[in-house]
Amino acid sequence: MPATGLEPWVLLSEAVSLAAHAYYAPAADTTGAIPFPQARARALGVLDPAHPRLDYPVCGLVLFALGAWGLLRGALPRADAVRLVVLADRFAYNRSMPTMSWERITAEIERRAPGLMAEIATEYGQLRGPELLDAARGLLEQLRAG
Repeated sequence: MPATGLEPWVLLSEAVSLAAHAYYAPAADTTGAIPFPQARARALGVLDPAHPRLDYPVCGLVLFALGAWGLLRGALPRADAVRLVVLADRFAYNRSMPTMSWERITAEIERRAPGLMAEIATEYGQLRGPELLDAARGLLEQLRAG
């Protein structure tokens, strides 16, 4: 298999790194974190319906990391950051790493934007990953953050 940068193990490690930096790195320090634009570009690449190995939980990890970075660093409008986290949940992302904790990010969302996560989740109804692929791609295409 030729290396593309979209392999699940690459996306997993970059997502965990970006989320960890969002929580723990000093505000001006992005050393070691994958830059947001690069993570966004990879997410768009892997969320391509033509991608031969579309892995929804791995995509969810990337969406979570982008949402966490956007929210915790103020790099995105809150609604966009929260929408990314809700989509991560709908893509059944892996919550086993502490920096990817659902409880931790939802508490932070409620602190910063009370009720917004429930409002966005209601918009999606019972839809899950495959049914939200276009919504996730559309959101990522419109995002421009650092």
